[in-house]
Amino acid sequence: MTVLMLTDSLDVHCDAVRWALANNGAECLLWCLDLFPGNQTLSLRLRPDVRHPIEIALDERSLMTEFSSIWLRRLPEPQSVSEMLNPADVSMALSEADKLASGVRPLIGKNSVWINPIESRRRSALKPVQLVAARAVGWRIPDTLLSNDPDEIRAFYREHRGNILYKTFNQAYWRNSSTGTVSAFYASKVPEHLVHNDVALSCCPGIYQQYVNKHSELRATFFGRAYVAARIYSQQIPTAVTDWRSDLKHEAVMERAYLPSHVYEKCLAFMQEMNIMHGSFDLIQTPDGEYVFLEMNEMGQFLWLEERLPEIPALNMFASFALNPSNTFEYREHERLPATSFKDYLATPDCHSFRQRLSEAGERGANHYKVNYVE
Repeated sequence: MTVLMLTDSLDVHCDAVRWALANNGAECLLWCLDLFPGNQTLSLRLRPDVRHPIEIALDERSLMTEFSSIWLRRLPEPQSVSEMLNPADVSMALSEADKLASGVRPLIGKNSVWINPIESRRRSALKPVQLVAARAVGWRIPDTLLSNDPDEIRAFYREHRGNILYKTFNQAYWRNSSTGTVSAFYASKVPEHLVHNDVALSCCPGIYQQYVNKHSELRATFFGRAYVAARIYSQQIPTAVTDWRSDLKHEAVMERAYLPSHVYEKCLAFMQEMNIMHGSFDLIQTPDGEYVFLEMNEMGQFLWLEERLPEIPALNMFASFALNPSNTFEYREHERLPATSFKDYLATPDCHSFRQRLSEAGERGANHYKVNYVE
C-alpha cells in the first residue's frame, strides 16, 4: 500500500504519519512542493498516439500509481531555485514551476481517494461559504458581518454595543525585519477608535462577529465518522479569552472531550455539505450549554492534541484512516495500528532527522514550526 502526501518539507504532520505508516508496512511518497523546482524534478510525457499511457514522474518515481490515498496536506508555492540563477529570472522560474505542478495535480490518482478532493478543499477554505453551510445544517453561528464598508461596520458595532470581534480571513503574520521573529494576529475585540478609521476599515475587508460568552472551547478533528476532540478552558487565561490560539504558553487546562450526539451529527452533516472527509472544527460551548460553530479548518493541525493529551490517539487514527479513507471510516481502539503514538515518534531517529532539517533551515525552520504547529 502506498500513500502520496502533498506537503512541504518542514511539515511535522506528514513526517510523523510517514513514520507511522512505514512502521506498519505501508509506503509513503512525499511531494514537497517547497523543494520544487530547484531540488525536485517533475515530468509529464504525452505522446501523440492516445494508445500510449500518460507518464508523470516525480524524481523519476511514477505518479500514475493507484495510491491507497492522496493526502492534500499543504499546497505551498514552489520556492526552491539555484543560487546560480539570475535574480531577475527567479520570479518567472517559480511561476512556471507553479503552472506545471498545478497542471499535473488533477491528472494523478484518478482512482485514488483524495483527502480531501481538490475542489472541495478550495470551497471549504472560504469562510463565507463555511458560515452559510453551517447555518444551513442547523448550527448556531455568531451574528456576523463580512465587509469593508465603514458605515456597515459602524452600524454593526453600534448594534452590538461594541461587543464585537475582528477576525482575518487567513491567519496573518508579520516578520520583524530586525529580529527575524514572527508575530501572529488572533481574533480580537474591536476598539472604538478603530471604527472611526475609514482607511483601515475600507482597505482591509474583515470578518466582524458578535462576541459570544464562553464556558469553554472545543477543537474536534474528524477522520470520516471517527473523531478526536479536546475541551479548552480558555477563559481561565486572560490572553486567551477571545481566541484560545493566543495561549502561546499552553497555560489553559485541556481535557479530552466527547461530543453530544446532536453536535456530532451536525459536524457530519457539515462535512457532507462541504464534500470533505477530514477537517478540524472550532466550537464554543456557552455558559448555558449551547454549542456555537466558529469555523472549520480543512487541514487543521491535530498532533498538538495528542502532545498535550497523550490519551488522544490522533496519529494512530489518521494513519489508519489514510490506509482506507472514506466518509464512513470508523476507528476501533482495539484494532489500532501498533507503535504509532506521537510520543513514540518523538523518540525516534526519524524525528531527530526532522528536527535536524528544521535546524538546518535556520530562521525559516524555527518560524515554520512555531507558526504551523497549532492552527
